[in-house]
Amino acid sequence: ELIRHKEKYHRDKTDSIRTKLKQAQDVQSKLSLDLAAYSKKAKQIAEVDLIISKLRSDVERVEDVFNSSMEMYQNQCMEVERIDDNISALKHDKDALTNEVKFTALIVDVFGTKGVQAFVLQNVIQALQYRTQTYLNELSDGSLQLRLEVGTNDSIVKKSAVRDPDGTWRNRPLSSLSGGQWRRISLSLSLGFSHLASTRGKFRSSLLVLDEPLTHLDSAGRA
Repeated sequence: ELIRHKEKYHRDKTDSIRTKLKQAQDVQSKLSLDLAAYSKKAKQIAEVDLIISKLRSDVERVEDVFNSSMEMYQNQCMEVERIDDNISALKHDKDALTNEVKFTALIVDVFGTKGVQAFVLQNVIQALQYRTQTYLNELSDGSLQLRLEVGTNDSIVKKSAVRDPDGTWRNRPLSSLSGGQWRRISLSLSLGFSHLASTRGKFRSSLLVLDEPLTHLDSAGRA
């Protein structure tokens, strides 16, 4: 009976182990199924991540193309604006030139071709006389005058005058002036011409060459 009791004990224990083993197998089977499901989901997630990564790359590429297109568009807009500005400037220049041509034609009709040249020459000679006299007043203390006139064949006639002690002006030919007087007039004329060229002709020079300018001047003139 002891043997039967032990056999029953071992049989019950074996049945318990078998039951636990079956439960463990069931758990393992369930875990295997769960693992397979998780693996499948992980694979799907990886595929989704790959798709997302590809979509992001596509989006970045599209953004790059868009930014490049926008930059090109802005550059084209700026170029169009520049062309419009140039066209406006050209139209303005054309209108100004047309008006200038019309005005020149009107002047030619009024004065004639020779008359325009004479008018311009007379104006320049008057301006040159004014500038020259300004320098001559400084160099001669107001004792000399130089008058410039337009002669025949557009020649320039130079006439001089000297102030007498009583304050009156006396005409003197240039050839009758003293060396100092002639030098003052010559230097004033050169300075006046240089000043006129710089203001009207936009010709400016920082160099003035004088060849013994104090020759024939008295002590007062050299001082």
